Amino acid sequence: MAHTRRAAVLLLAALVVSAGCSADTEEAPAPLATAAPLPGSPTTTPSPELAEGTVTPAGSYIEGPDGVTLIVPPGTVQEPTAAHVRELPDGYDVHIDGAWDGFVMVLMPIGDLPEDTEPVLLHHAAEGQVLEPAVVVGDHLVARLESLSVIELLKCSIPPTNALKCLAKDGYKELKKEALNQGGKKATDPLACGDVLDVVGWFTGEEACHAGETQEEIDAWQKAEEERRRKEQQGTPPSGAAPPAAAPVSEVRLSRGGAAPQGSYYDVRLAGFAPGTTVQVSCRDSADPGGFLTFTLATDAAGEAAASNRCYSGDGPDHWVVAGGRESNHVSWAASGGTGAAPPPPAPPPPAPPSRNPVVSLAQGPSAPAGYRYAVSLSGFSPGAAVTVTCHDSADPGGFFTFTMTTDGAGNAFTQNQCYSGDGPDHWVRAGGRESNHVAWSAAAPPPPPPAANPVVSLGRGPGAPAGYRYAVSLSGFSPGAAVTVTCHDSADPGGFFTFTMTTDGAGNAFTQNQCYSGDGPDHWVRAGGRESNHVTW
Repeated sequence: MAHTRRAAVLLLAALVVSAGCSADTEEAPAPLATAAPLPGSPTTTPSPELAEGTVTPAGSYIEGPDGVTLIVPPGTVQEPTAAHVRELPDGYDVHIDGAWDGFVMVLMPIGDLPEDTEPVLLHHAAEGQVLEPAVVVGDHLVARLESLSVIELLKCSIPPTNALKCLAKDGYKELKKEALNQGGKKATDPLACGDVLDVVGWFTGEEACHAGETQEEIDAWQKAEEERRRKEQQGTPPSGAAPPAAAPVSEVRLSRGGAAPQGSYYDVRLAGFAPGTTVQVSCRDSADPGGFLTFTLATDAAGEAAASNRCYSGDGPDHWVVAGGRESNHVSWAASGGTGAAPPPPAPPPPAPPSRNPVVSLAQGPSAPAGYRYAVSLSGFSPGAAVTVTCHDSADPGGFFTFTMTTDGAGNAFTQNQCYSGDGPDHWVRAGGRESNHVAWSAAAPPPPPPAANPVVSLGRGPGAPAGYRYAVSLSGFSPGAAVTVTCHDSADPGGFFTFTMTTDGAGNAFTQNQCYSGDGPDHWVRAGGRESNHVTW
């Protein structure tokens, strides 16, 4: 079986890339849309208990036992990485072997759901049992996770609609309030009807979703359980005794902070969160309603935290943050230099402006499957900052792909392998709320420069693969340091089934035998830099 022969993998990977906004507006290119195939046929795995595969930077998925599926959006991993979904007695072990960043999604088929029951997703995380916010899309329960371990699907009786009560009946009586994620997300939350449906709406054919119970319901049940246990252990308190203190309610407040290089800083205040926890905060405005910068705050012993210089905006008029799944109030102000701007509050005092004004630059990068890649440079940002970058072109002026760049100790960063465009003529990016210069290029990449010598492309039969053998590809006589596009072909796919890039060394040579493989035949060959190799039979 050829490296990309699985129809289900091609469909799912293409849709995942589409949900992540591939640089091509009409059709996702084959190289970035393919996920490494699972061993066996398209509808089976090596065993009923385990599915293994490779996830790629382009976006991939692995469908495991019972239809439990791991979806890895584009940009989550930086290189092809092994992953698996394994069935266990108490759930499913979902794991990515290497480093990854951001979030993944897990789909769990609900199956037959008895009347008056609802599904609940329990995450056996390192910090304890975690009730994950999840939404129902069609016949699936979907969660967006920032860590992976063992997950379990429970079906709870209603009324009352209370997942914690269900967990207590299933033996999780010592479940701690601090171990619960913030929020039972509502259907209007971006997770419920935005990111989730963008990624998995195609999987179920559904256009609507709904979520489980709210945080207020969880708090109320937790309070009742604590009171019940206290009465069992100590007896009912005497008449007139003070009632137990009410559970705190998480609050996120935003105020306009001090003057910034553009507009004003965001003055963020958190209260009522669990003490000693890390809360993720996303800064948003009218120009970037999906968020333009994300950072974290650690709460103190009182469950409070504050920041007044972590992000700022000169766009508008609307500004707000989302922290721990909760949205703040909205605050309006005009752009820097505009009229009618309210003065900054007297406390806290405005922070010192950064030593350099952040600059976002774009240049035409190397050739891509369509057009050219975006070469993005950041300078003058805060050291170690995670900056959200969105790629734009004339065909998609609202942006077609978003990713994150992390600055170094000097506040700089560079990449040219995240997005590309064959549309035009205009191309630009927005990073941290700032727009880059605009660069023009045509849709078609120019022909490669003539080689210094006569290029030679050779193919040999490589080591065994999950199906057939790998392609051992050798290049010689090419220009030194050249990026050469290679396409793998066989008798079943004479037009090519997988494309990748090889970079020559100082002598114009290159070799690889780990990019593509085929179990079809009998004929196998490659094309590199417009030249066809010898044909090999297996």
